[in-house]
Amino acid sequence: MWISHFIIKHLKIDEFTLQSCKLLMWLDRHLSEPWIVETAEELYGKAWEKGADETFGGIFFALSPQGEVIDTDKNYWVISEAIAASALLAAKTGKSIYSERYNQLFSYASNYLIDHQYGGWYKLLNRKNERVSGPKSSPPKTDYHPVAACYQALQAFSKP
Repeated sequence: MWISHFIIKHLKIDEFTLQSCKLLMWLDRHLSEPWIVETAEELYGKAWEKGADETFGGIFFALSPQGEVIDTDKNYWVISEAIAASALLAAKTGKSIYSERYNQLFSYASNYLIDHQYGGWYKLLNRKNERVSGPKSSPPKTDYHPVAACYQALQAFSKP
């Protein structure tokens, strides 16, 4: 199908790749075509290969169109989208790599992003996972991404 070719050829590998993977998996619920899951897995694989921080954990905020890391910060919504994409792919494909990464990402979020005392997620961490932002998230986005990711994971894992 033309759209799968367009997505792979023209979608840059950056912070939107994991979100695009998640959105494709949503599309798969309504239009089950083989290219959808194949494309989602390819986007996820490229994002993980280029964007995962193997030294300190988490996922870098942004990559250049050439796949070079251009921002080593870790943003809460990127991790949230990765959690949702991992859960949706794990549930759909049954591949253990996605459930392992889901658990890895949720542990990362619990260790560095979630405020266990007052609730909410911290917005931004540096490469070494130190907080670099005061507010947790701006009012229009208050916990939208984390709550949506948790909701998607619950739905994905609760389906028979």
